Amino acid sequence: MQIQLGPVFLGLLLLPFSAMAQTQILELFTSKFCPNCPAVERQLAKEAAENPNLILLQQHVDYWDRADKKDPHGFSEATQRQYDYSNVILRRAGEVFTPMPIFNGVVVAPPPLWLNWEKAQKKAQELPAPKKLTATRTANGINVALPKAKNLEAFAFGVDTMNSPNAYRANSIAPMDIAANSATLTSALAPKGQTLILVQEAGMGRVVGWAVIP
Repeated sequence: MQIQLGPVFLGLLLLPFSAMAQTQILELFTSKFCPNCPAVERQLAKEAAENPNLILLQQHVDYWDRADKKDPHGFSEATQRQYDYSNVILRRAGEVFTPMPIFNGVVVAPPPLWLNWEKAQKKAQELPAPKKLTATRTANGINVALPKAKNLEAFAFGVDTMNSPNAYRANSIAPMDIAANSATLTSALAPKGQTLILVQEAGMGRVVGWAVIP
């Protein structure tokens, strides 16, 4: 189920962004053709530039595309990731909307955003902060040291940097192989450029760690 949101989402632009005492990973599912998404993208990128504890990852979905118009940043893996989240954390499986902000993999700010944004942000701040992890790239691929936890999954995002050093736009997503204390991805499958890695509890759960490889 896809939901088109009206101008009420622009209420985000009128809300102050609460100070963050710890790191928050904010995934924003968005599209060029969603009427309110560009304004929300700009606002959140601005907030990321001003708040070093906010890591913003924009992911452009492709279900807004039509035969005569394509979002140049949209790709099917982003759409699938949004649906995977929907099946876990939303009240109705398969329900998606844009813009759709998700804090730390588990706290979604549902519409109307002007009413639910601060509540979602406060709830996210009560969760354990995702840890910054050590990741490396070699001729064989990429490797990230995992935190001590059971049943984890990891994803490597090829990303473009936005106007802030901690605001990114995804251009690809690849699941990583999990071993005892590390996650790996072969060079054939790894993004070739800048890479953002998210480590989550298995089943699209809470984001427990993150890393960036230039």
